[in-house]
Amino acid sequence: MSEFIRYIQRCAVAALLLLSAHANSQETPSISADPPVERIAGQTLEETTSQINDTNRTVRLRAVRSLAAFGSDAGPALIGALSHDDAAVRYVAAVQLGKLRAESLKEAVPKLEKLMHDDASAAVQMAAAFAVCRNGTNEEALNLLLNRVQLPNRAMACSACELVGMLGNQPESVKKVLQQVAEANRPNSSGDYHIGGAALNSLRQLESQESH
Repeated sequence: MSEFIRYIQRCAVAALLLLSAHANSQETPSISADPPVERIAGQTLEETTSQINDTNRTVRLRAVRSLAAFGSDAGPALIGALSHDDAAVRYVAAVQLGKLRAESLKEAVPKLEKLMHDDASAAVQMAAAFAVCRNGTNEEALNLLLNRVQLPNRAMACSACELVGMLGNQPESVKKVLQQVAEANRPNSSGDYHIGGAALNSLRQLESQESH
């Protein structure tokens, strides 16, 4: 198992929990609609952006995760982070752009689509597909996410389930895939019950959003 996959196992859920806070609404609110934020954790946008290239991975990941809280003003920094040498930074930047759902996301789509097709990291491809889907209906990006949901790799499948659950209203075909994954990975089966639980949680999130 590669270092990055081990990293995803440890921190992907933490990164995606930034999205989970919105799961009970019909649609994740656009952060750009919030009042401007001058400081996050005592730091300005410029100070936070400068830490994206810190030599300490924990510092740079904390910085890129914090950017979306600044709203649309953070768009250029997040788009820039999509070209970072660290795949984990690219992963979080793509997820955060999906969370932002501001004009910056529309501007980032060409770069996100390139990552979705060409990035060396399968996890970054998935995060880019999530952000592309958040910009609007995209069958290719959605199919990529659903393919990852069905992988036997626990870290990748669970992360994909979390991302799908944040997409908002989805067709029955998406929910059918989640149901099949949950059934194939139910407790006491030959599958991975962690993946099954993640698929069920994703399904519940989609259904909850439809009920509001």
